[in-house]
Amino acid sequence: MLERLMPRSRVRVLSLLLAGDACYLREIARRAGVALRAAQREVALLDQIGLVTRSRLGRQVFFALRTEHPLAAPLRALLDAERAVTESAPRPERARRGTGAVTVRRRTGDGWRVW
Repeated sequence: MLERLMPRSRVRVLSLLLAGDACYLREIARRAGVALRAAQREVALLDQIGLVTRSRLGRQVFFALRTEHPLAAPLRALLDAERAVTESAPRPERARRGTGAVTVRRRTGDGWRVW
């Protein structure tokens, strides 16, 4: 549902970072299920507004959510509310294969016959 308000990659990266783990960029992309370039873009945007912190360990740069940022608590509440709504919403029934009317078309000498 939040994908209608913001890009799906942002929702996934935020959900991952709100879980509390510090991750390096490739790990963020892999665990969030987004392309590396999308993860780079979203982490850069979150870094620009000061929502994430960077820490180096050797050659790797780890990113973690700044819990003291004014937007951290409202974003967590928004993602929790979205999760609650999607879990409580009834799932639409899927059409089963092999049910319903079937239209049969057969080529005859004078055209197509439908029954």
